[in-house]
Amino acid sequence: MPEEGMKMDDYFKGAGAELVNNVLEYGKDVGIEINTRSLYNSKNSLKVNEYARQQGKLEAFHKAIFKAYLVDDKNIGNLDILLDIAEKVGLDRSKTKAFIESEESESFVMDSKNEAVRLGINSVPSFIIGQNLIRGAYPYDAMKEMFTEAFAM
Repeated sequence: MPEEGMKMDDYFKGAGAELVNNVLEYGKDVGIEINTRSLYNSKNSLKVNEYARQQGKLEAFHKAIFKAYLVDDKNIGNLDILLDIAEKVGLDRSKTKAFIESEESESFVMDSKNEAVRLGINSVPSFIIGQNLIRGAYPYDAMKEMFTEAFAM
């Protein structure tokens, strides 16, 4: 993924418009506003997510990063934007940057990637309920049915 990100249409080779429209509709079903039409490299945001967890700021960071990306269409792959978001939720900017650049954070991302591969996860969103893997975004009623069935097993 280039540093500046990519338009979904370019990434999905023309199928992006339909995909985006589906996701927008699914978001409306559950009151989620989605304005982004771009994809950004989220590797560093995954690192900050882990750092925020360690610092007791996971929920605040999680909400802020999703708003920045989905609602405000911010490039969460841009280090300055990412550090601004981290700072707004109470994370120290220089310590967050040091964590992003650390071997610990790189190992965390690689371990997470390896675990996802082991579990058969190759797309987002993905959900694991018991031994059931549910991949993709669906309308609310379809998701509710899939989750109900998975929890019943």
